[in-house]
Amino acid sequence: MKTKDKVQLAKQLLPIMPDFAIKGAMMFKQPLGHILRGVFFENSAFDKSIYVWVFLIPLIVPTQHIYFNFGYRLPRPNNKPWQPDSINFLDDLKDTLSKSLPFLHNVKSLDDFILTIRPKNDHQHLHIQEAIAYTLALNGDTVEAIRALSNLIPLFDVESPWQVEMQERARTLKAKLEENPSEAIKLLESWEAETIKNLGLEKFAGA
Repeated sequence: MKTKDKVQLAKQLLPIMPDFAIKGAMMFKQPLGHILRGVFFENSAFDKSIYVWVFLIPLIVPTQHIYFNFGYRLPRPNNKPWQPDSINFLDDLKDTLSKSLPFLHNVKSLDDFILTIRPKNDHQHLHIQEAIAYTLALNGDTVEAIRALSNLIPLFDVESPWQVEMQERARTLKAKLEENPSEAIKLLESWEAETIKNLGLEKFAGA
């Protein structure tokens, strides 16, 4: 499914999602805020079918792309992808998506985000631990953020380059929280601006 077709599909979904904006294969809830709350249309690797994701992304955690650590695929029988050329495709998608929208609508604050992802934090999930710690810091819960970062930092595999990068970032934030929490907030805001730029969402920031 080409990007232009995904944009057209998104436009057909706007009646049930009037407070969403469209960017390529993604629809996201406005205002943007600190948490990107969106729907993403992902092509199948095998045919013209698509997977539809509902997701949350904390913009304060630097990233260069959309990911689905805090989201899920819209359910289909046997977990099969959606078939855009099927007769009832649009009606079925609207119906299923409508039932999933509360997942996005209910995340109205940083506290809501933490409450949503914290139950998923089994097996010491690094990305969830990181998101919780950063969100606590931005929310002004300095003591809890430092505690969360202290628990997170030893979990990284120093043989993995991407985990080393996460670890160094966590250490930097922890040090700033301990020295000057206001500087830590500025650091998080700079990371958020970086993420917004990487995702091409600058014109939606602050809207």
